[in-house]
This record gives sequence, C-alpha cells and structure tokens, in this order.
Amino acid sequence: MRRTTLPPPAGVAVYELTERGEALRPLLDELRAWGGGVPAPAEAGAEVTRRASWALQAMEAAADPTQAAALDQLAEFRVDQEVLWVRAGADGVELRVGAAPSKPTFTLTCDLPTFLALARGDTTAADAVRQDDVQLDGKRKQLARFLAVFRLPAVEEQQAAGRVATP
Repeated sequence: MRRTTLPPPAGVAVYELTERGEALRPLLDELRAWGGGVPAPAEAGAEVTRRASWALQAMEAAADPTQAAALDQLAEFRVDQEVLWVRAGADGVELRVGAAPSKPTFTLTCDLPTFLALARGDTTAADAVRQDDVQLDGKRKQLARFLAVFRLPAVEEQQAAGRVATP
C-alpha cells in the first residue's frame, strides 16, 4: 500500500495498492464477493455501515469482463459523502476514490438507499431520474448501460456460484 492525498475539495489521505498489491486483485475480488453475501448481524442495537464503495467493489467483481470492456465508459458516483469513479474499457476495469480524472461519461448523484436500489435492479435509471431520486449529468441511456453490466449480485446468485456459504 502507498499513502496519497486526494485532490481538493476532499484533500484527505487515502491508501491505494502498489503495483505488487494490484497483483492481488483477483484474490481480493473473490474475498469481496464472498463477504458481500454475509448477512448483517441480527443482535439488538447492531449497527452495520454500508458504503457505496463496498457496493461498487462487489459490482466490479461480479461484472462480466467482456461486457465491461465493451462499455468504454468513465462513470463518476457521488453517493452521500462518497465520491468514486469507475473506468470500464478494453484495458479492464478501474475503480478509485475521488473525482474522475477526466470528464466522465456520466455523473450520478444520489443517496445510498437509491444507489443500492439501482445497483440491485430494484429501480431503473429511468424511474430514478423521473422521480427525482437522482441527479444525472449525462445521458440516462449511458447509466442504464453501466447498470446492465455492473450490478449488485443477489446472495442467491453468489451461493449458486459457490462464492457464499449457504446458511
């Protein structure tokens, strides 16, 4: 890992993988997919924090690489206090914290419940825009294409793939 600082307005220290760490990405993707299916604790008062970055990591791990390569998009997500970007194209998929390094294909701004509903397919990009649940800078069609490739896999799908133990 190496420490770096995000550009303004964030200006906070973050950690990112070195080239050697990037070589671990396939293993980390499998761990991320496995952990995504672990149910939240049921004890009274247990508080589980969900983050858009965690959801996007699971979405990235579950995406078909061929379909992701065909997207050729740079997407920026502003979900509550998180700002993230995803680049999908012929060179693979890259997910990072912070503002997109160049003009994105689209920028989606929304709260976490709306983002998760989009990621799970519980609502469509068209419905979310029509209901003013999101702010979209870009074309709705591009967001819909992204969500067709990158979606949050259901626990049942992960179990069928052998990535999550059946309770």
